[in-house]
Amino acid sequence: REEYTEKASDGTTPLYVYHFKEPEPHYNGAWSETKPVILVVSGVHPTEQSGVWSMYYAMEEITNNKKLLDIRRNLHIIVMPMINPTGFTDSTYGVRNPNGIQVHYNFEVDFKYPTDSGYVAHGQRNHGGETPLSIPETQYFASIMEEYKDNLACVLSCHNNDVDTQWGTGFVWSSCATHFMCNLGFRLVDKLSAAW
Repeated sequence: REEYTEKASDGTTPLYVYHFKEPEPHYNGAWSETKPVILVVSGVHPTEQSGVWSMYYAMEEITNNKKLLDIRRNLHIIVMPMINPTGFTDSTYGVRNPNGIQVHYNFEVDFKYPTDSGYVAHGQRNHGGETPLSIPETQYFASIMEEYKDNLACVLSCHNNDVDTQWGTGFVWSSCATHFMCNLGFRLVDKLSAAW
């Protein structure tokens, strides 16, 4: 576990990432820093709690399943479990941080200034702050991306759809690049469905 030098926007909640990497036996315990890095994030939209738990159980499966040892030996997986921890622990914030900023709009891509179209003054909808990367949560994410940019293979962001009151359904989705990833996702969803 690695803690960021700054706290979240509330000034007290720590921001963490977790590193999952395992040396190969023939390296005598050494770790190659040239292995591909997978960055897994969740908690961007803190009301989407199933996405956070799915990420947790996926990492538990990757960590404990002996059949997945090659994943652990050949990849450096970095998990940022909560990009917006204050929104996750205090539902009064909803998708915002304590300063009323929607964390997912504070990135450089899709940044939303308060006067952009879609901004609603009374609810501060689509409010990404005064400038991109102006809050500790997104600064930490950007610093991880910068630190590992040479080996970063992909970024996985875990979300889920909220329950739709009109249709009465909700779902967890998984974006897959290969049949292996899809099978892993199906297996995980099947296992979690049985557990839930």
